[in-house]
Amino acid sequence: MANYDLSKLDSPALSSTPQLRTLPPPDPRRHLPPFIPIPKIHNFRSLQPFPTSPSGHFRTDLIYRCAEPSPITPQGHAAISKLPIKSVFDLRSADELAKNATRAPAVQIPGTTRYHVPVFGEAVDEASREQHLRFYTESGSGGFVKAYQEILGHGVGAFRRIFEHVRDRPEDGVLVHCTAGKDRTGVFVALALNLVGVDDELIGEEYQLTEAGLSEWAPIIFKVLLQEPALGGDQDGVIRLGSAKKENMMAFLEWMRKKYGGAGGYLKGECSFGDEDIEKIKENLVEKA
Repeated sequence: MANYDLSKLDSPALSSTPQLRTLPPPDPRRHLPPFIPIPKIHNFRSLQPFPTSPSGHFRTDLIYRCAEPSPITPQGHAAISKLPIKSVFDLRSADELAKNATRAPAVQIPGTTRYHVPVFGEAVDEASREQHLRFYTESGSGGFVKAYQEILGHGVGAFRRIFEHVRDRPEDGVLVHCTAGKDRTGVFVALALNLVGVDDELIGEEYQLTEAGLSEWAPIIFKVLLQEPALGGDQDGVIRLGSAKKENMMAFLEWMRKKYGGAGGYLKGECSFGDEDIEKIKENLVEKA
């Protein structure tokens, strides 16, 4: 999700925080493909073989996404070892990692190399962090679009590093994560899918799967968010913040298309990739028909 502090997950005070008044039960889809059962890690999934333009489909063995992998178990290590993942890209900020050093430390998954590529690479002042959180609580899609604009702006260096990897090492699968694997991770995945012409509706539906992927963890995360001073105990706002509605992603994609002409324009204009680089990245993301 956004750059917020989950270090309070282990706080004794959390037990006295009231639960949200309306929460659906855990979504059974979290046990079905494209989700991959990795013990203790939420929202772990591969990307689906979406049709790409002008032909072919998106590779299913290259990009994986998840929530923070810190709770991984030996069984989880064994499960990931069966996947083609060789590199792990952690989008969390240094401040997040410091605050959560005990609860959710950075972990090295055997057989992989971890890269810390924070979206918010520079220290974000508290007022800016709180405003970013409040964007997600706004009614309609406008707040999410503003939040994802900020992720796109701050994340140039992080996203460039991952796309360089896709360009140079197409046989090495990558695992991309932030805290919940929703917002920063979701923006990266949207860039990759949009770059090769996957339909906006399909990108939105892939993004919305995160609601199922987090449904078991959501009640405890929401209790933490209710303690966020910036959110003022706004239950409806917290529910909106924790959501992953396809219409919000589709609204962001429309904004990106108007601003950059799509992901290719962003990679060229902001990430300084040349035309040949972008074509190579696209080629490596697609399985030819």
